[in-house]
Amino acid sequence: MDLAAGLQQLLIDPLAPAFMQRALLGVIVIGIVCGVVGAYVVTRGMAFLGDAMAHTVLPGVAIAYLAAGAGREWVFIGGLVAGLLSAVGIGFLTRGGR
Repeated sequence: MDLAAGLQQLLIDPLAPAFMQRALLGVIVIGIVCGVVGAYVVTRGMAFLGDAMAHTVLPGVAIAYLAAGAGREWVFIGGLVAGLLSAVGIGFLTRGGR
């Protein structure tokens, strides 16, 4: 086996299944989006906003799980509502402080 065939087998063959191709595409898209959003967040001085959002979404997910059971849509809605409320609250507090 020559070097080129060995590299192809090592690097390309694991990406042959369709689910691996979708995963690779997802990783590429997430990498690009996170790079752009991360640069924006750091330059605007909102580095702790993501941390605050994550800590407020988790109780929303937990409350929705306890209230409605393990239905995926309710858990998502609970997290979404908690995240939106925290974003509005944080925006109100930061604008009112200036």
